[in-house]
Amino acid sequence: MALLKELDEAHVELEPSLLQPFKGEPRPREWLELRFADSNEACLVADLDGDVVGFIWCKSQAAPVLPAFIQEPLLVVGDLVVREALRGRGIGRALLEAALSWGRARGLSRAQLTVFQRNERALSFYSELQFRPLSVVLMRDL
Repeated sequence: MALLKELDEAHVELEPSLLQPFKGEPRPREWLELRFADSNEACLVADLDGDVVGFIWCKSQAAPVLPAFIQEPLLVVGDLVVREALRGRGIGRALLEAALSWGRARGLSRAQLTVFQRNERALSFYSELQFRPLSVVLMRDL
């Protein structure tokens, strides 16, 4: 749970106009149980001497049901986090490679993820691993 809290705090810092700090547990137990029960989702962890130091959450997801979209499911990476003190040591890369392997084992051929525009370190990391921009989400106050 400490890594979820670290992840959420980083997201709030990146986009405080959209996200607010959690008051209590970062994810309710029921939410976690639903994720772990779904065979189309996976939470892969990095372990260092019995201590979870990183994780990646991914799932197989159908393409949007629109005529223009190629109707092939894809791997969606929801979250990737490594304990701040251990970043830059290849843990995130290993987790992402494990998630890509998980997707390939399920017959998926494409992977997708979202990153906050201001998260330059993540954008650089994913670019190095051959992810490319696909679309841009724009927002404004009313």
